[in-house]
Amino acid sequence: MTHRTIPKFTSDREAAAFWDRHASTSYLAGLTEVAVRILPALRKQIVTRAKAPKGRRPQAADEVPPPRAVTVRLAPEKLAAVKTVADRKSVRCEDLIARWITAGLKREQAG
Repeated sequence: MTHRTIPKFTSDREAAAFWDRHASTSYLAGLTEVAVRILPALRKQIVTRAKAPKGRRPQAADEVPPPRAVTVRLAPEKLAAVKTVADRKSVRCEDLIARWITAGLKREQAG
């Protein structure tokens, strides 16, 4: 059996894309077993979501969709810059923009 080396990844997306295309069994020699501790509250949430009927999974408070959508037009170079930052942070650009808006609103409200 050939022992392959797991490459170094620059982002979670890069790692996810790699593992989508490769079977982990080819890389078993490079893996180490680890013990994972899960907080009881998180374990309860995971079990609740796993037992929920398919298609009707409960949503966490931060996953509730906004009541209305708004379209914001950005210049192509600004959108490209947002996508670059989002890729670096391994998040969707829409989620990153929403975070920035929320942070800006908090700063404005704080005065």
